[in-house]
Amino acid sequence: MADQEEDEAILIPAPAPAEYAVPEDAAPAAISDGQQQQQSTRRPSSSKRTQPSAAGDVETSQAPAAKRPRRDAEARSRGMRMFGLVTSTLKKVANENEKRMTGEAGKRRAEIEERLKQKLQRETEELEARASQEQQDRADLAELSRITNAIALGEADFRVRKAQKRRLASFLCAKVDVSDSTVARRDGGGSGSGRGAHRAGGRAGADNSEYLSTADYAIDLPFGLEPLREGALYPIYYLPTKLLPSQEDELDEQEDRVDRLIDDAETEWRERKKGLEERSKLLRDRIRARRGTKTEQMQIDDRIPSSSKTENGDTKVKAEEEEEPAENRGRAEPSTEHDGDVRMGETDIKDADAAAAETSVEAAIPS
Repeated sequence: MADQEEDEAILIPAPAPAEYAVPEDAAPAAISDGQQQQQSTRRPSSSKRTQPSAAGDVETSQAPAAKRPRRDAEARSRGMRMFGLVTSTLKKVANENEKRMTGEAGKRRAEIEERLKQKLQRETEELEARASQEQQDRADLAELSRITNAIALGEADFRVRKAQKRRLASFLCAKVDVSDSTVARRDGGGSGSGRGAHRAGGRAGADNSEYLSTADYAIDLPFGLEPLREGALYPIYYLPTKLLPSQEDELDEQEDRVDRLIDDAETEWRERKKGLEERSKLLRDRIRARRGTKTEQMQIDDRIPSSSKTENGDTKVKAEEEEEPAENRGRAEPSTEHDGDVRMGETDIKDADAAAAETSVEAAIPS
């Protein structure tokens, strides 16, 4: 209706027909009073109608020619009916859902959903706790294996060093330049090694310091000799058949000094090993406490390397065939072959050194 009224308001009145037009040169006819009053009332309206006709022509010329098609009344009523049907269906479904949820079946369904939700949350928490426990177990097992290796290698290092230095303390030594000795080259300070080799030797010493029993003592008595190299200077240990009084005093002083250093190093190593064993025991107890059950304790005991004590109270690492953690596979096992070699060849080395020293002394004495 509004569109129809706008269209009617835009309509432009047609011009007056020519038969109603009065020529200007025509003589006015006799008009009655009623006709004159009616004519006076019509003239302004005709003038008002003729004036906006020009503006209306301009507006009609500027207005678009195509008009929006009007919707059919029947289509509009059909759309309203469909909208009402959809609305009523949705309301009906909502009412049915509300009745179903507030009823007995709805309460049971809500209880089941709540139980399922709690069960899912509980299983998620258990999985997270188990994953965290396994991660802590792996970290503790790696730390425990590292400590066990440190104890084993430190014990072997102490025994080899003690035997070698105590044996060499019974020999006289021809002094050499320390900057070119095996000790200096081992520490990375040799003349031929250079600054880069010194830094590399320092890094190697820092990495291996964890597995050494103590810091090196009596550095003038090496516990391991390097292969001979051409042009290198090495200390020469000899023992004459007949010692001079000054040589006997020097040997006695050297043996006493080495014995004191060995005792101090042994005390230091025992304290350090005690701390490592306490740390190992703490890790074992922590792993067993997390595992809880007896079966899991037996499994962790099989995986954890164990140690036994000898009659003298010294801890000696067993060579057990046991499964190690994945991160420790391929790692070299600690070996005590050097200790056995030192003990087995001690007498032969003394005899050979004594014979070589006697030969060198006889060659040095002028005839």
